[in-house]
Amino acid sequence: SYNILAVCYARSQTAVRDMYPYCPAAALDMAYRQPLLGRELHRLDGDLVFLQECGYAVFHKCLVPLFGDKYEMRITLKASRVAEGCALFVRRGAFEVLEDQEVLFRTAFRSSDKLRDVLKEVAAKWPDFLSLILPRMTTIFQISVVRHAATGEVIVLANTHLFFHPLARHIRLLQVICLLQQVQEMREKFQGANAGKLPRCVFCGDLNSTPDSGVADLLLRGEVPSDHPDWECSSQFAWRDDEESGLVADGDDAAAACTQRVVEAGDDDGLQAAAAALEPVSAEHWQPGRGVALRNPLGCFSDAYAGRG
Repeated sequence: SYNILAVCYARSQTAVRDMYPYCPAAALDMAYRQPLLGRELHRLDGDLVFLQECGYAVFHKCLVPLFGDKYEMRITLKASRVAEGCALFVRRGAFEVLEDQEVLFRTAFRSSDKLRDVLKEVAAKWPDFLSLILPRMTTIFQISVVRHAATGEVIVLANTHLFFHPLARHIRLLQVICLLQQVQEMREKFQGANAGKLPRCVFCGDLNSTPDSGVADLLLRGEVPSDHPDWECSSQFAWRDDEESGLVADGDDAAAACTQRVVEAGDDDGLQAAAAALEPVSAEHWQPGRGVALRNPLGCFSDAYAGRG
């Protein structure tokens, strides 16, 4: 699993001035990085490959021609004006793809029956979240269900790139519990196809989180209390309309992003109407702290990188 740094972010003034001032411009150029990326993926030769910040043009002009003969490949673009997103490769012959699902966080969080109580308390404690912040969230989830050819085992694959902002720890908690719920529902759907056992999950992505974060606690320890320190960010974070300002996209990427906006257009009106209709939890029934207690429906995960330095 890799974040491969989308072209638009590598060219932005923020990237050049603040994030990578030590890096020569030529080394950030995708014309230089693209062959290195192809060579590295070829060398690793993984049965499953999860990418984040994969540009539309890079996917279709570079990765598909290089690897399309041996992988089932798909890309899911974020719901934004920037044509980058998550890509998932599944090796043909090693796995059979049973189902693919693309989920937009802002829609899934609003519509999940399992997260209804979370939504109502969030609406009460963070009055502007549902009307001003959630409709601007562009995060997507990729979920695939595959069958391992050698063993017949069904496995659920999940890939995402959580919201980046350093003061958005509370938002990342909501994003990850939403994805976990989507994965759990897919596991339950395919339990019968897996000899009656809930399928195991491979959960990958750029989580923009550190080991001391609530996201790590939720994944590895299985729960996060309502007074976890990360929830305090809800009183500090404010949406800036220039979150994507200064980004530079290639022509193909810009066209793809425009198409994606057309596809996703219309859900914001539904979000606004639903936010107005939601009845928040009254203050006397609030949980302690600024947040909501969360429990991982899959239990505690195993850290694939634990002990590797």
